[in-house]
Amino acid sequence: MMESAKIKYLIERYINVWMPSGDARDIFSLTYSIRNKTIIIKQSGSCCGDKLSMPIIKIKFDCTESNWRLFWFNVDHWVIYDKTRTYSLEEAFKTIDEDDSSYFFG
Repeated sequence: MMESAKIKYLIERYINVWMPSGDARDIFSLTYSIRNKTIIIKQSGSCCGDKLSMPIIKIKFDCTESNWRLFWFNVDHWVIYDKTRTYSLEEAFKTIDEDDSSYFFG
């Protein structure tokens, strides 16, 4: 597994591509957490005065494969994106961007 600083750098670089500028960040922003070799990316914002936060992406390190597995959030549970595949962290982010089914950013 790559070092923690590199993982954080790649996540933050990815999130910054999607983040709007200025006041729009109150309406839409992305945050992340890392725990137990699992990255969770959440979509946060406000609508009608309510603050909302919803997990949208989970990327979990698979020690047996020495690579990452990608999940999307479906209402109340995580769903693996492709059971037959593991990814480098960079490939996982590219796969999210290229997702034609809109599982991640529906």
